[in-house]
Amino acid sequence: MDFLDPKKKQKYQIKLFIGYGLMAVLIGIVTVILAFLTFGYNVNLKTGDITQNGMLFVDAHPQTASVIINGVNKGQTDQRLMLPAGNYDVVLKRDGYRTWTKKISMEGGRIIRLVYPFLFPEKLVSAEDLLLAGQPPIVSQSPDHRWLLAQKPGDYLGYNLIDLNGSVAVAADLTLPKGLLVNTGHSHNIKIVEWSSDNRHVVLKHSYDKGFEFVLLDIEQPSLTVNLSKKFNSSFTDVSLKNKSFNNYYLFDRPTQSLKTASINSDSVNVILSNVLEYKSYGNDTILYATNEGATSGHVLIKVKDGDKINTVRDFPAGTSYLLDITRFDNKWYIAAGAVSEEKIYVLRNPMDFVRKDPNAKIIPAATLRIKNAGHISFSTNSRIIAVQAGADFAVYDAETDRNYKYKVESDNPAVMAEWMDGHRLSVVKNGKIVIFDFDGTNTQVLSSSFAGLEPYFNKDYKILYSIASSVAVKGRAALYRTSLIVQPGQ
Repeated sequence: MDFLDPKKKQKYQIKLFIGYGLMAVLIGIVTVILAFLTFGYNVNLKTGDITQNGMLFVDAHPQTASVIINGVNKGQTDQRLMLPAGNYDVVLKRDGYRTWTKKISMEGGRIIRLVYPFLFPEKLVSAEDLLLAGQPPIVSQSPDHRWLLAQKPGDYLGYNLIDLNGSVAVAADLTLPKGLLVNTGHSHNIKIVEWSSDNRHVVLKHSYDKGFEFVLLDIEQPSLTVNLSKKFNSSFTDVSLKNKSFNNYYLFDRPTQSLKTASINSDSVNVILSNVLEYKSYGNDTILYATNEGATSGHVLIKVKDGDKINTVRDFPAGTSYLLDITRFDNKWYIAAGAVSEEKIYVLRNPMDFVRKDPNAKIIPAATLRIKNAGHISFSTNSRIIAVQAGADFAVYDAETDRNYKYKVESDNPAVMAEWMDGHRLSVVKNGKIVIFDFDGTNTQVLSSSFAGLEPYFNKDYKILYSIASSVAVKGRAALYRTSLIVQPGQ
């Protein structure tokens, strides 16, 4: 028998080892090839050149669209594409909708996510949904997009509470309780300060001839509206909700530079910080603030109070006003801070981590936004983008791609801050029309008519646009217009 023959047995073992060796080599080659493909590498079979691809994720809302890359149709949105390094023109098209475009520069191994494009109809069909007495001095939408609170012209106590949940908007009269507000003098101005996350309570600032006061409006039961200035019986010039809860507050008094906390359930007011020049809160216990306490002459410090711990994250030349904001995006802290007079806003990424390791560390900004006479600063609704605005000038930082943008967008009222439509688009009113543009200043869309200073309003899924403009049906009146952002069959 062959297996008893030592020579034949040796030959068999040699063949077996060679077979195992070849199999191991093959497995190794396949593994390397798969690894190369996984990391985006590609081999040109004609030239033998090895290149590394990048990956493009692309999607569109509220409808899908065709994806055209450098003139070649790549199919529908909600997909990923492997692209060799290079420059590309990305175009999204759908019948009945306006084209969306973007130039991208793909690098080997890079991932680009274009999952935010919004397609607007080519032709907008608007209809008067609700007749109003006149142009409202103020209008504000609740965080859940259900309610519009619109002040009645010439009546600082009267409002229209408009419910957008149904097929047709419905308005109810809302009147602040008599005796709630100071009624002396001839000038009365109401400003929306902040909505609570419960979509029921909203803080208002009432300014009159010789002073101002703050109230907490309950839109479901106006009789439960509270005058916060009387309730807390403390000196303060600014109010913000703590963690968006109507129960808890930060009270800031600019003349004394003191920051306090208060609760609607208690009469006590507690000072938590002194020598505060400006502040911004986040969540329950995090406060970003500017202070001259401990700073060298002519400088201010930017500090973060996180619970009981206080860390200094930046210093810069002192000015007369400061812009601050703080948020979390992709599990990282982002801080934007600067003195308006320095014409720079510094964006810091996870600065507290550096400070905890080395209190004397010089933190290098993730970005420096250079802009003159900045008046407004804000993060987008998803915290990805920070926009600094000075009239028509915008300086923007994208935390996801770590890129800056600068551009101009004119509006009818440059003093009014551009509003975020969502996490990726801003809006202004120009020539009596709503203008929407992507955060990088591209894909500008001119939409429905609107009074200057009144932002566009959307339902929860962004399929309907609401705006307030002069009524066409009734001369001298205003109207709430409904505009569908979905193209209907045959339209």
